Amino acid sequence: MENFLLYLLKVSIYTGLIYFLYIAIYRNFTFYNSNRIYLNVGLVLSFLFPVISINYIGNYEVLGMRYVKLKEIYINNIYSINDGINIDLLQIVSIIYLMIGTLFLIRFLMQLISISLLIKKSEKYSPNIYLIKENAVAFSFFNKIFINPYILTEEEQKQIIQHEKAHIKELHTLDIILFEVSKIILWFNPFVWLLKSSLQEIHEFIADKKVLEETQHKSEYKQLLLKELISHYEYKFVNNFNFSMIQRRIKMINQSPSPRIAALKYLAVIPIILLL
Repeated sequence: MENFLLYLLKVSIYTGLIYFLYIAIYRNFTFYNSNRIYLNVGLVLSFLFPVISINYIGNYEVLGMRYVKLKEIYINNIYSINDGINIDLLQIVSIIYLMIGTLFLIRFLMQLISISLLIKKSEKYSPNIYLIKENAVAFSFFNKIFINPYILTEEEQKQIIQHEKAHIKELHTLDIILFEVSKIILWFNPFVWLLKSSLQEIHEFIADKKVLEETQHKSEYKQLLLKELISHYEYKFVNNFNFSMIQRRIKMINQSPSPRIAALKYLAVIPIILLL
């Protein structure tokens, strides 16, 4: 268990580097799909880097003298009076980690169950659109869209459905599940939570862009975002039509596209990967 906890610590460090690089360079880019790839691949690599080791045993000659690098030698059966205390502390940390991780796993399963129950009690409007009566924001989950038609005009419903279809087409639910599973494993790591929040933000930018490409009515769409903001309930686990970054979404709608030359900054990832 000690080795596993050390592994988790290394993963946490890598996710921190991935997040800070994203905030420092890429967050304000309009290359939304590139940012999405960066965050997803960055998370996966953070789990892989600690298990990759590069070792080389060879001979070296320095100033005419010959040195031979030997393999490391481990000597066992050396104890100290503090060994018992260390073992007890490690056991306590391991138990706490597993208990809280189990709670997050239960939470994840409960969220899946709640969506299944919502499907059963909602009115099916079409093969993948469900009408809900709760005062909740619209959201999508895999190929299913949940929307409350009673608080929206016909035009607003159309725009929201276009928005959620963009989430479905881009397979955003898979990203969410990847990060939810990572949160179960790294529940203590704030960077995983921040990375997920940033990824959800990117999902919304991508979907907003798809809608505006079809409607071209920016002012009406902004008003719809503000209207959805007053809804009382939000499913945090899924791709919501609205979440806490409404102001930033409107800002990115108004922002001019990033110049293509700025995409060269993604090359900065290469030396970071080599360093890790």
